Amino acid sequence: IEGDLSSLEDLSGIEELHLDGTAVSGDLAELEDMVELKQLDLSSTSVSGDLAVVRNFPQLLELDLDNTNVIGHLADVEGLDEVNDLELSGLRIAGDLSAISGLTELVTLHLKGTEVTGELSALAGLVKLQEVDLDSTAITGDVSILNRLRKLDRLSKLDTQITGE
Repeated sequence: IEGDLSSLEDLSGIEELHLDGTAVSGDLAELEDMVELKQLDLSSTSVSGDLAVVRNFPQLLELDLDNTNVIGHLADVEGLDEVNDLELSGLRIAGDLSAISGLTELVTLHLKGTEVTGELSALAGLVKLQEVDLDSTAITGDVSILNRLRKLDRLSKLDTQITGE
């Protein structure tokens, strides 16, 4: 599949859009009218634009923009109260980890290779977390702060200032 996201603008009522690994390009803003979206996977595409567009998708459960050209701030996802899968690895996004401390439904969090900063303690209240990838970020803290996250199976923290086992 190849083409520009603008060709999808008439599909405003769809709930799922999976174009991962395709030759799709264009600006994320072309999807802003898809307010019913529950799943959006554009990972490993040439899609660009501002992460703030996702604020238009309040029902979003899964967001995977890994390895795209999307830029923005972590605070742009702050209002996605129902999101359980947040994959933003490799994006040029910045901001403090505390911006997502209210996303209590999160199960999967990938921020590898982003410019996200802050304290690991921001995740301490996200009790549903099972998988967290913070490799190559500027996040700091000690992993013991996450001891109450009983469901956490995988924490990747290579090339960070996170200490402990």
